[in-house]
Amino acid sequence: EDWINLFAGIAETLAARGYEYEFFTNGLPNDVKLGRKVLEKLGLPESYLVKRPVTDTELYATIGQYAGLITCRMHSSIASFTLGIPTVILSWNDKVVKLMDIIGYPERAITLDQFDPAFIVDRFEAALAEGVADDKIEAMKARALESVTDYIDLIIEAVTAAVDADV
Repeated sequence: EDWINLFAGIAETLAARGYEYEFFTNGLPNDVKLGRKVLEKLGLPESYLVKRPVTDTELYATIGQYAGLITCRMHSSIASFTLGIPTVILSWNDKVVKLMDIIGYPERAITLDQFDPAFIVDRFEAALAEGVADDKIEAMKARALESVTDYIDLIIEAVTAAVDADV
């Protein structure tokens, strides 16, 4: 019920400020059920709920059509960031806060104690005005490559050790 009220409040705040919006989810099928409950609370038709993207291509195509996102899923936030689309993400754990800190936008992680529709939309508007800096996208790509490079050596060592143990 709290999530329904929060999302409905965000939608109402966006509408009051002149934004067009719709809902989409890349999460579990229960997320779609939640979306339908929000629409019901707002008295909106099913057309406000975008078909849930199933493949990564569909997810990126869906996200790519937006000027900005308010999300509560990390994957949609990462996808949005890599596409250069400003995003604020509702965070219920420290992973989200750490991610947004790493990419250089800690203020775009909205923590549980900040779950207020007006505050969230204020942060969203600030993110839209600021955009996403190319240098921050490039820095995130470099960190991801560094992380993969670090782990690839460990994986190769583990596979080699396993093969040697079987011989």
